[in-house]
Amino acid sequence: MICTGPADGFFVSLPPVALQPKLPPSIVPTALTQLAAAAPQPFEIHPLIDDRRYLRRNFDPDLPLLTKLYSFPTYQGMVGENWMHWHDYHEMILPVDGAGRFSMGSWDVDFAPGDLLIVDTLRLHGVSRLSGPHRSLVILFPADFITCNGHLSGDAAFLDPLRARPSGVPPMLKSSHPLAQRVHESLLALHEAATAPGTAREHYPACKLHLLTVLHHLREAFGVRQVDPRALAREDTRREQLRRVFKFLAERFTHPLSLAEVAAAAGMGGTVFRTFFKHTTGHTLVDYVRDLRLARAAQLLRETDDPVADVAAASGFCDQSYLNRCFVRRYHCTPLAYRQKEQSATPSDCPKNPSRSPSVS
Repeated sequence: MICTGPADGFFVSLPPVALQPKLPPSIVPTALTQLAAAAPQPFEIHPLIDDRRYLRRNFDPDLPLLTKLYSFPTYQGMVGENWMHWHDYHEMILPVDGAGRFSMGSWDVDFAPGDLLIVDTLRLHGVSRLSGPHRSLVILFPADFITCNGHLSGDAAFLDPLRARPSGVPPMLKSSHPLAQRVHESLLALHEAATAPGTAREHYPACKLHLLTVLHHLREAFGVRQVDPRALAREDTRREQLRRVFKFLAERFTHPLSLAEVAAAAGMGGTVFRTFFKHTTGHTLVDYVRDLRLARAAQLLRETDDPVADVAAASGFCDQSYLNRCFVRRYHCTPLAYRQKEQSATPSDCPKNPSRSPSVS
């Protein structure tokens, strides 16, 4: 027995405590290795993306947070411009297995296991390259989970690393960053708290604590820039404008379009809309519409035997020659070569995924 000091004139005896041997650092399991050992949930993204490229998620009102350890069995089908999407909730992605390239707006960043990817709300984003099978821990939550419907303005500072990173700071915390291990540990604790037995109400305190810890470390790592509070207040308006624009384009992209009529769908003038669209999506309107038309052309080439001239007309291209030029620039092969590759089992040098701009490592 172990005797402690006197308490109210008595000595208190405690049972002996078994001391745990301290493991050498080389064999102490890290948060990343623990996640790698866990069983993932298979996930396919394409059934969830609507015709506006919006990815909808449903959050429990008692705990508006999703933590998912995903595997991607059909990972080759989730790569490229066709699956670029957007949403109005916050997202963080921690790759556990597999490397690749993440594209968002004007950013292209190469990632490896342990690099934390930060997804900006309203921005088109997606994986433009994967080196092989891939698993990631994905954290999703609306801003109201942090700010309580906007009533706690001080808590909004926790969202700064997600919406007020300094200019030039990539949307990624590299695994080599001094704070990366702390972030990994907090993400693991968050995932364990969210998936533990019990009710959403029981999970809420621990989940909120661990998520705030992650955001605090990211704030330290990235630094923040000063943001006009009025700009943040305009986010709801921007979100609705973006929804209207994407809906309009999804319905009309195969028809001739002008900047003025698309801007009108957003309730903006042409010059303001041009800046808004480029800033929000990372694409010019011309490039975005061309991507939609190329995606439709590629779909028709895979799924039909229609003549290429008919595919061009059905996809919104003025003629077959212009489709050929755009298609070769993007897919590095002619439409006919693409069709032959997709409709046969024979290998081809025609890459399935489009090229992207240079990356930021």
